[in-house]
Amino acid sequence: MDRAARFIHLYNRLSDHLRETTDADKRASFAEMVNRAAQQDAAIRAVENQLKEFADLRNAIVHHRDYPATIIAEPSEAALLEFTAIVEKALAPRRLLPTFRRSVRVFATEERLVEALRYMRDHEYSQVVVRDGHGLALLTVEGVARWLEQQAEAESIGIADVTVGDACACEVPDTVEFMGGRRTLFEAREAFAAIGGRRQPRLFAIVITRNGRPDEPPLGIVTPWDVLRDGTRRPAPRRACSPRWGSAAGEEIEALTPPPAPALA
Repeated sequence: MDRAARFIHLYNRLSDHLRETTDADKRASFAEMVNRAAQQDAAIRAVENQLKEFADLRNAIVHHRDYPATIIAEPSEAALLEFTAIVEKALAPRRLLPTFRRSVRVFATEERLVEALRYMRDHEYSQVVVRDGHGLALLTVEGVARWLEQQAEAESIGIADVTVGDACACEVPDTVEFMGGRRTLFEAREAFAAIGGRRQPRLFAIVITRNGRPDEPPLGIVTPWDVLRDGTRRPAPRRACSPRWGSAAGEEIEALTPPPAPALA
């Protein structure tokens, strides 16, 4: 199978998926289906613009006026590899589980704060998971700093008998989010990237549970560093959007040589 055929196969596979998930009729264009899917699917939102650009490339490859449609150009190997990766991300986005499954140390509120701090230091963590009377919560270095500030104002800093719960009382709400294991890496990225008003605290971590509830055992944890380390989506390069004959060096489509004119009798 040549590159053009492989590209069209991927494009049709994605188009069928979008039509099914958006319940679109046969008259809906590819761009319309992408727009609809992006409203409900973080994976599609992440590659929305790239998909529309590759739709232009698809139109440059296929000539619609002929029946059946004729392939008049061929995508470059780089364009095909990029499109393949994007389609796989859209059709099979990475789930939080098993991607970020890990053993999570959960501290009880009555445990000594010094133990939690030692654990954070030894593992180079900026937060730990705590279980209080309402379920899972988060103790962060910022929360500990606020507790220390309060003690300094009272001119009474002693840590030997301080509990995790004492420091947790200084945490601001909504610095942790809970997600089920079927949620995707794209959803986690959006959660960390979301910026609220000036009073909206930043998200320190996403704790993964079976159904995304704080009263369930933690199955993993995601931090902004995990998302950054996983890599970010690079912008799509400019690609040709119209067929052309002859040389196309440096373009995303490689023009085919037109067939020779038939010999006259």
